[in-house]
Amino acid sequence: MLSDEYNLYWIICKQCGYRSQDSWQQDHAQKLRQLHINMKGCNDNSVALALEMTELSSEMESQPPQPQDGIDWMYDCLDVAKGILLEHHRHYDGTENCDLDKFFRESTFELFIQKDRPYAYAYINANNGTPYPIGINYNFVTQTAENERMLHIVLVHELLHAIHPDWGHNKITPEERKLANISCHYDAIHNMEIMYLSGKMRYCDV
Repeated sequence: MLSDEYNLYWIICKQCGYRSQDSWQQDHAQKLRQLHINMKGCNDNSVALALEMTELSSEMESQPPQPQDGIDWMYDCLDVAKGILLEHHRHYDGTENCDLDKFFRESTFELFIQKDRPYAYAYINANNGTPYPIGINYNFVTQTAENERMLHIVLVHELLHAIHPDWGHNKITPEERKLANISCHYDAIHNMEIMYLSGKMRYCDV
């Protein structure tokens, strides 16, 4: 059996029926597990890490299938984006000034499909505080692996606006790229650039 350094884990919750769309190394999976407990209020004993898909199926066999209709799956992407920030953005300036645990504990986000800004990947209203509405471009409405990974980074971008309301895109965009690279989302950045260069998209308006 491989050491924990190489194992990947899924997150499952027997209480609400949640199962993650992706798997991560143990340390990161544990952080996302705790984030699920904190954000959803599920019992600690109900949220577990599953090492293999067979183990995942065994853990969930007594649970009815949980539909991912509409935009429910986008909230899973939001959890991944939060996890990326929690792991890699705490010390963005070399200090511990960024209290992300407190920010996410006290903030809620409302996702919706937007068509009023057809060239924007997404946009956030960060002026009035929580709950933060985030409009997602209708081109992302279909749940595919490619859209999920792009949405992880799109939501990282929007969350950075909420965390740092005084930052402009001259700071947001480089930090987004750094976080995408460090979290192994190179493909998402590449696909977003293709959409940008094709004229289909541009970055958000705040």
